[in-house]
Amino acid sequence: LVDKSRALELFRKLSLYKDESLAVQQVVTELTGQIGAVEDLDWLIAGILNNVQAEQAWTAVKNISQRQSSAFLLDWIYALETAPGVTVEEIREVLEIAEMKAEAENEQTVLSRVRQQMIGLYCRQKSWDHASAYLAKFNYVEDKFDFSEAARVDIMNVYLYTGQPEKALGLFRSKLAESDLSEDSLWCMAIK
Repeated sequence: LVDKSRALELFRKLSLYKDESLAVQQVVTELTGQIGAVEDLDWLIAGILNNVQAEQAWTAVKNISQRQSSAFLLDWIYALETAPGVTVEEIREVLEIAEMKAEAENEQTVLSRVRQQMIGLYCRQKSWDHASAYLAKFNYVEDKFDFSEAARVDIMNVYLYTGQPEKALGLFRSKLAESDLSEDSLWCMAIK
């Protein structure tokens, strides 16, 4: 009977994830997916870029992500976004895991930040319909959510690009009720 924890510890010590043998890499990656930890995420992400076993490495990343807190995942997403070779779809998958975990942990602040990240991700990709569906999924109502200025502008853009001008106008009016806008504000730049 093999002690998986000790085996993974030995694999890490010997850096077997860098082994030339694809069979060895596969065993290490599979075991890491089963019991790996935060410390394994960096080499797994590097493996996605440099390895023919990218799909297996990504599965291991998702499995490890499932065992982390929503707050950790939200903080880690910034490193993931800058990692070469990581796709927008993979970032979205980790954000979805973080969202589910934040809901289960009843971490409302983290949940709000995750949702803002997801909206921003859709907007950067100009995936307006996906962003609109996402807003509908959690029933976005401005008065109910304390989102950042940038997220609120992103939401206004979603409404503008998905044929919901009345909702966009409502957001804009709400912002004007809070304060005046300068010409170089995010709000004004968004509607130019």
